Amino acid sequence: MRASARLTIATCVLGLLVAFGLLIGDQAKAAAEGRPRPSFVVIQTDDQTLDQLYAAIAPGGGVPVEAMPYTHALIAERGVTFNRYYTPYSLCAPSRTSLLTGRFAHSNDVRGNVSPEGGYPGFAARAADTHNLATWLQAGGYRTIHVGKFLNGYGEKPYSSPSDEPPGWNAWHTVLNSDTNHYFYGYELNNNGTAEGPYGDSGSWETREYGERDDIGCPTAPLNGLPCLYETDVLSRIAAEEIVGTPETQPFYLQLDYTAPHGDFRRPAGPEPAPRHYDTFSGAPFPHSPSEGFNEANVNDKPRFIREAPLLSPTEIHTYRVYYDKGLESLRSVDEGVKQVVETLGALHRLRNTYILFTSDNGFFYGEHRLVGGKFLAYEPSTHLPLLMRGPGIKAGTETGELTSTVDIAPTILELAGVTADKSIDGRSMYPFAHDTSLRTRRPLLFESFVQTDDVEANGGAPTGSGEPVYD
Repeated sequence: MRASARLTIATCVLGLLVAFGLLIGDQAKAAAEGRPRPSFVVIQTDDQTLDQLYAAIAPGGGVPVEAMPYTHALIAERGVTFNRYYTPYSLCAPSRTSLLTGRFAHSNDVRGNVSPEGGYPGFAARAADTHNLATWLQAGGYRTIHVGKFLNGYGEKPYSSPSDEPPGWNAWHTVLNSDTNHYFYGYELNNNGTAEGPYGDSGSWETREYGERDDIGCPTAPLNGLPCLYETDVLSRIAAEEIVGTPETQPFYLQLDYTAPHGDFRRPAGPEPAPRHYDTFSGAPFPHSPSEGFNEANVNDKPRFIREAPLLSPTEIHTYRVYYDKGLESLRSVDEGVKQVVETLGALHRLRNTYILFTSDNGFFYGEHRLVGGKFLAYEPSTHLPLLMRGPGIKAGTETGELTSTVDIAPTILELAGVTADKSIDGRSMYPFAHDTSLRTRRPLLFESFVQTDDVEANGGAPTGSGEPVYD
């Protein structure tokens, strides 16, 4: 080995030892001072791209209005932004399972969204069901709370029951997978083992043939005696109530999984915003730079199925720019939910000892490389995601360029909680890089995916199934 290579490796190892020494020192100091163990809130959106976190619109050329101002002000500006955070598998169930287990899909064996290799049926049939962040933290004395979307196929017969509750969760308020599982009205929830709903009437929002809809001024609580049933608002309200209901001396782990900005697949497809946010981001700047591969003219370096794909038509481009706008409008309610959660923690004097993470399960294609309406492939729009974190020991308004992955979230939380996993983990703690943003390593990242029913082979082979898209 060359001397320069040995020196580089030694420097990286020394840097990590110093960083982890700081971490252990912080924990020892906290224990010595008798401070309670920290609590954790992980807020995860569905299909949110990195662009959407930073999107803004300037009505009439005036002052720009951000889509997610509270998320920026209350998490990013009070903590650290991970600028190079990626999911190893850009698909719903595998990515979410990696977050919970700290393991890659080839390790946890949840390899897709549908049975038998993936989704909730695959998760429930594998070790991931009983060896994950929730079970480990619960065994370590934490109160564990899940609110929102879980995994594809959850509560869907014949693979599972609407009353199923996976091990490890003390409180369980989870959207049931059904014909309405991506609707923002008319959805159903499993509330601590009891299937309830539908909440509101799904109707047909895209043609303005509404069922029951919230009053336009509806916040996250009843207004003028009317129920507020928009899914994002209900999930935020439940999360806040569960924080309030946790004994003040007990640490907790809350995972708040929003459906937004995932779309409603009824045509024309797209996420439904809350009534108060309709058309507030119409015409937002669309990420369509040719330099970033939008409707790419020269695809000679791409797989055959992309080389043979036609350029997007003006109609397709318009459809997905509206989809993008509606996604931003749906995220405005998520942003308000972030504010509600942070304010609830503050009112209970728990904010200073709580780590809050904000991320997405995977990205989405809006015309990059001629791709629309999906993810799965290991291109930047699909894999490069937002990750923000605030909490004790993290300096406000900082950024780190260290490469990080979804598999790093579980080991980060376990280390800060002082809890040990009972199964090997592929990821590593991100806290050293949040605590000292100058720290760098030469850590590689793994990206993977597995052929599933209805996939098209990357070399352009024929579909393995019906050819209909498999949604998550």
